[in-house]
Formats: sequence, structure tokens, C-alpha cells
Amino acid sequence: MRTALALSLFLGSLSFPAVTAAQFPYPPIQYPYRYATLESDLRIVVKPKDAAVYVDGYFAGKVEEFDGAFQRLHVEPGQHEITIYLEGYRSMKQRLYLSPRGSRKIEGALERLAPGEAVEPPPAPVDPPDRSEPSPAPKSS
Repeated sequence: MRTALALSLFLGSLSFPAVTAAQFPYPPIQYPYRYATLESDLRIVVKPKDAAVYVDGYFAGKVEEFDGAFQRLHVEPGQHEITIYLEGYRSMKQRLYLSPRGSRKIEGALERLAPGEAVEPPPAPVDPPDRSEPSPAPKSS
């Protein structure tokens, strides 16, 4: 009788493995939820729509990817230089300070270059200043 009871308890514990799985520390998996991040949003409505968008000299995408009702360019808060570039057109540059969870809208149209006018090169990335080390003191003579 005791062996039958022990056998039924043992088999019963095997049928409920979820009880042992709940003993892991909570939460076992970190999910990358975006709602808690501090970022800024840019909506870019510029003609022509196939122009390239650069943030601080780095390619971010085409204008058509950031001009819809629910389309935004997500960037970190702080100062940024936004450049809209298309070969054969005059570039549009804006230096913005974006606040956390803020939203801005850039509107406009690129102007075609006049015949014989120099073509601008595409934006190049600018190295940000290294803020981990203090700047050297100026030398006095």
C-alpha cells in the first residue's frame, strides 16, 4: 500500500513540471521594450522624396521613409546636424537640439543647382569630441 502511494505521488509530480519551472529568478528573459527609452522623433517632409537623410554625417535613410503619418526618424536626444542631400540639388542643413521624448517636423523643398554650379559632396561623418578625458590645458609661453 505504501509503495502504491509513493509511486502515485512520484508519477503525479512528473505530470506537473510547471511547478519546478516557476522557481527560476524573475524575469528569466529581458525583453527589449522601446516604450521606456528616451529618444526624440523627427518627421521629415521634403521634396523630392528620394533625397537621402543624414544625421551627423551618417546615412539614416530616404525622405520617403520618414514622411508618413506614423513614420519617424528616431534619434538620441541632444544636438544633431540633419542634412537632406540629393545629387544635383542644393542640400538642406539644420542644426537642432532635440529634447528627450520630443518631436520635430522638418519641411521644405530642395532647390535644383543652376547649370555650372559646383556639386556638393555627400555629408561625411564627424567624429564627436571625446568627453571621457578632459581637454588639455592651453600652453602659456
